[in-house]
Amino acid sequence: MFPLYLGLVVEMEDHDHDIFQIPPVRMIPASNEAIIQSLKTSKLPPESFCSICMSEDDEDDDDKEEVEFSAMPCGHGFHHRCIVQWLNTSHMCPICRYTLPTTND
Repeated sequence: MFPLYLGLVVEMEDHDHDIFQIPPVRMIPASNEAIIQSLKTSKLPPESFCSICMSEDDEDDDDKEEVEFSAMPCGHGFHHRCIVQWLNTSHMCPICRYTLPTTND
């Protein structure tokens, strides 16, 4: 009885690594046209919070009086620089997963 049990344990250990492997996630960027057409850019006070960089102001911006923010069609707003960089990687809003068209659409 013991050799049978030992055989099952050894067999499970051989396949154990397959169970816990996570397949790679392939993100699809939004098309350049969708980024240009869908973002509404405005100037907001520096205390406006960006959920991508987790900052209230854009450290790379010299003008601390007003920071350029862009709103997605879903209404979520981000630093313009942050959301453009995000959409060049993923076609979804980082908060609600609203989808923009891709080059494959």
